[in-house]
Amino acid sequence: MEDKKNILSKPFFAVATALFCWTVWGTAFPLIKKCYELFSINGVASPLLFGGLRFFLAGILLLSGTAIVNRQLPIPSAENFKIVLLLGSVQTGLVYFFQYIALNYCSGTNGSIVNALQPLFMTVFAHFLFKNDRITARKIIGIVLGFSGVLVCLVGAGSVSFSFMGEGFLLISAILFSLGSNLSKIAAGKMSPVIISGWNLLIGGLELVIIGLCLGGRITNGGVLGFSHFGTLALISAVCFLLWTADCKANSVGKLAPFQFVNPITGAVLSALLLGENAFQPKNIIALVLVSLGIIITTAGKSHK
Repeated sequence: MEDKKNILSKPFFAVATALFCWTVWGTAFPLIKKCYELFSINGVASPLLFGGLRFFLAGILLLSGTAIVNRQLPIPSAENFKIVLLLGSVQTGLVYFFQYIALNYCSGTNGSIVNALQPLFMTVFAHFLFKNDRITARKIIGIVLGFSGVLVCLVGAGSVSFSFMGEGFLLISAILFSLGSNLSKIAAGKMSPVIISGWNLLIGGLELVIIGLCLGGRITNGGVLGFSHFGTLALISAVCFLLWTADCKANSVGKLAPFQFVNPITGAVLSALLLGENAFQPKNIIALVLVSLGIIITTAGKSHK
């Protein structure tokens, strides 16, 4: 049953929060690729350093703001620290290790569409982790539609648009994020969303910074525009991680997942506007329709915690 005292358990606020998170997250890929251009980021090490700094800053902002408001440091207990360490390593460290490298090897449009497989994987993991989030025939149809959309995007128009370090790494990232979302739901029953989100970002971000520096990563001066985009990305991480974790605590993951259909659409639109990509060629439109329908069909319907 949902917690009636939690405002996010009310349908309107649950839906609005999910839509906000997925829409804002959809802007991230084009903004990241624009930052790569402004900061002259390429290869493997520098993207990891850039991503690590983004998430480390987001974690600092979230935990510091919470400490000021509550006049108490949001520090997990020794037992719970093991949980946030695992979450930080999976949902931030590993997820964005693959994602930030991948964005150097694929377009923002392709990235947004492939990344839209997240809610489909979330549904699969939820089937094994939660009694009331079982896979049904309807969900299987939706999953097939979603994967068909990705295939249209990657092999449509008579040419293959796929690289292992690009779309392949994004696929791995989507699987890991989906697993992490379900793990964070379990963790949310033991500690506050602020602690989970803040330490998740801080730990995973620090891991990426260390790996990036050890591999020789460097970041140049990106100018006012570059640092404004970087700051926006840090705020996106802090705000959306907090809201999404809180929303997952108050509602079933399966109930919230349908609203990720706005994510690839937002990413494609901004890729066209910000990066000048041909995001709305026929194969991409077909892919977006199939992926969006797949998400909605797979994850629609009432489910409980």
